[in-house]
Formats: sequence, C-alpha cells, structure tokens
Amino acid sequence: MPKNGYTDIIKNILNVKGIDVRLGCSFEDLKENFQHIFYTGPIDRYFEFRLGRLGYRTLDFERFVDDGDHQGTAVINYCDEEVPYTRISEHKHFAPWEQENFSKTVCFREYSRLAGENDIPYYPIRLVNEKKMLEDYITLARTKKNISFMGRLGTYRYLDMDVTIKEALEACDVIDKALQEDNFTLPAFFVDPE
Repeated sequence: MPKNGYTDIIKNILNVKGIDVRLGCSFEDLKENFQHIFYTGPIDRYFEFRLGRLGYRTLDFERFVDDGDHQGTAVINYCDEEVPYTRISEHKHFAPWEQENFSKTVCFREYSRLAGENDIPYYPIRLVNEKKMLEDYITLARTKKNISFMGRLGTYRYLDMDVTIKEALEACDVIDKALQEDNFTLPAFFVDPE
C-alpha cells in the first residue's frame, strides 16, 4: 500500500502536463485521435467478441456501516464455503493516518459470481476450454499497430496489485526508451499473456 494511498498516486499522474481526463465518452469514439493506445479493458471486448466471449467473474458489493472499528484491518478474505461473500473491506484502514477522525466505519462485503454480458468484468477465469480462444485473441492483438494490451483484462491474467504496478512501471521504461528513438514502435504486449 502506498504511504498516502492510491488516491495521491492517481492525482499526481492526472496532474502531469499533457494528460487530459475525459469522462462520459467511449473508448471507441476516441481511439482514432491518438498515436498509440494503452488498452486495459477486456481483450475480447476490444475485438467486439468476434471470436467469442472469454469468461470473467464480477463482484457485487454490499455496503454497511458499523460503530468504531469493525474488523481491525483493511481486508479480510473469507474462503469458507458456507460464507456467501469472499471478503470484507473496511475502508478507514486503507488510510490509517485518518482513522482517529471517524467514530463510524464504512465496510463492503464482496460477493463474487460469473459475469454476464452487462456486468463489469473483474477477474479473468482462464478455463482450459478457453485456451484456444485466448491464443487466437492474442494472435489477433499482435497483428494490430499502435496499441498495447495491458493489465488484468487486457492480458486476460489474474494479477495482484503489486504485480500490476510492477508491470506498468516496467512498461514505462520500454515506452520511455521507445520515445527516444526516431521510429516510435511499441509491442502489443509488454509481458507474454500466455
């Protein structure tokens, strides 16, 4: 966990000169406006599911408020089959430097389930019977120019936050080096998604 939380990191990134934030618009409407795209959405969605839909899990969140301290830590995972939720997150523990300011605490229970067509995909499932479809999407992605597929959904891999950040920083090194060259080219993938 970063010292001042992820919010400060995102604020610093968004405050860099030359970065514009655009809300309420779709990727498809904007993609032609850029020299290169770093795509972190579902790889099958990028290709409009032309090879089929890969499997994902989604999350439903149940918010509740408690007095004082509910569980003493930011996250507790529940792996017991009899417990219907996968984790409880208590948000004040993500910013321990602010805890004494609150007499109440906000928590969320997370319920995991298979993602439907209109759900937000959170976790790639990567079933054996999807292997060929994934390989075909990866092959298709490698034929595209001026786009790099990144992150959990873009590479269809389960990634913890530390690995995600590490891969993003390593990609930044590759990008920085490419920007120094006259012939600016970047790979479709910075890591092998297979």
